[in-house]
Amino acid sequence: KFVSLDLFYDELKFYSLSPYREFHNLYGYEPMLNLLLDYNISGQPSQRAMREVYEDCFYEFKRAIVRKAKYIIDMKTGHDIKKEEEIYNKYKDEYAKKIRKAGNMKPNSQVPIWMITNALEKDGLITRTPMEPNPVLLELFDREINRYGKYCSDKNLDFDKLIYLDEKIIKDKTQYHVAFNYSNKQLDENENFKDVKEFIAYLNQQRINLAGWTLYDTNQTYSEYVENLIEENTKTQTEKNIFYYNY
Repeated sequence: KFVSLDLFYDELKFYSLSPYREFHNLYGYEPMLNLLLDYNISGQPSQRAMREVYEDCFYEFKRAIVRKAKYIIDMKTGHDIKKEEEIYNKYKDEYAKKIRKAGNMKPNSQVPIWMITNALEKDGLITRTPMEPNPVLLELFDREINRYGKYCSDKNLDFDKLIYLDEKIIKDKTQYHVAFNYSNKQLDENENFKDVKEFIAYLNQQRINLAGWTLYDTNQTYSEYVENLIEENTKTQTEKNIFYYNY
């Protein structure tokens, strides 16, 4: 994204020359940070530099919220990509001919995927079996949401609105619209980290807490631990696609 020249110099000063930069990569940095702040040592990030990071934090928070909402909708509507693709590929040519004939279309004209899919659904070839979302997988989403929401949450968020379903919504295939619209929510111009301590804590968490952690009780890295949880708890290809794409 576009960065102004003033912001570039702001960040250059902080990230390249400031003693505060080193705290991003240290465990137990708090006493040293407090000492620098107590003596008002120069090199503290500006509000503008912190806001830039805050915007990135909020973007990741929204992304995690939308992914959780989409997962819940997928499960409650029984959406399974692999199963539907197999049926579509098996019958697409046959149904394309039927649709062309019924609509007086040219023999070689392109039939939209959605028209074929709708016809397959109408004839009962594509069926959906709703399932309850897996609580273990929901917990993985919540970890990601809390990772960012601790610093840049949305106090006005009504999550239930993102996953609301009724017969009309499902029939019109608009079940994801509200959730996706939320991903475009804009920050208030005054929102930012409350202070330098919170800003450093956020960057420290992002750099260290989930980067190569070894869980001593399992002798696994955090990433390996998550991968095993996903493998054990995903049942449909939709679930696997959601999780393997994002973790």
